[in-house]
Amino acid sequence: MIEEVAFTHDDMTVRGYLVFPETGSTPYPLVVLAHGFGANGRRTLGFAENLAKDGLAACSFSFCGAFDGDSDGSTLGRSVLTEAADLRAVLAGLAVRPDVDESRIAVLGMSEGGCVSTLVAAECPQTLRALALMYPAYCIPDDARERVAANGGVVPESMDVMGHAIGGVYLRDAMTCDPFAGMPRYAGPVLIVHGTADEIVPIEYSRRAAETFPDACLVEVEGAGHGMRHEKAAEMAEPVEAFLRAQLLGR
Repeated sequence: MIEEVAFTHDDMTVRGYLVFPETGSTPYPLVVLAHGFGANGRRTLGFAENLAKDGLAACSFSFCGAFDGDSDGSTLGRSVLTEAADLRAVLAGLAVRPDVDESRIAVLGMSEGGCVSTLVAAECPQTLRALALMYPAYCIPDDARERVAANGGVVPESMDVMGHAIGGVYLRDAMTCDPFAGMPRYAGPVLIVHGTADEIVPIEYSRRAAETFPDACLVEVEGAGHGMRHEKAAEMAEPVEAFLRAQLLGR
């Protein structure tokens, strides 16, 4: 069963889909999926449905300002910090539902969503039972500084990045962030899956993260690129699903 859900914060509405398992009983353990740059909640809905087949409730939502997403906001007004606020609102809204087990909630962050998930986990470490990260984009602060430097040190009002427009707030907020600084505050189990051939987010960022989190495991997928649209996609998804089953279902 799929239920449309919405959460409001700061006069903005975050919209998504909550997928329930066909078997088992409430309250369900829950995985919240945080999508990457250029994506939206519909793009990660298939992954949420696979998790539901494993017995996990899963919420796939669009960040505010996401490209072609269902939530409020402009693409030029979004940033990793506005997305962190979105994710906090989703977690808070779902944790109080009677059909969700608030003691068994995990986040699965993909690319930019992985960076955002890390920021949120550091802010409220007791909220999450586990954190799963796929090719997390910890390069975002460095990339922002490089883009601004290439623009003569001036933050532009807008800029095209990989075919999508971002606003100046995206660059300014990114340059203030240090996802590595908060990692030691999250002591829960962390799984990072990253392809060795990733040309968008070099795997060195994940290797550093695995050494910075107190309890992290890095799975390197040989020859895999960025994202899930390649022949190594299943190889990247399998350890994530197994990790979430183990952490939330004990199997």
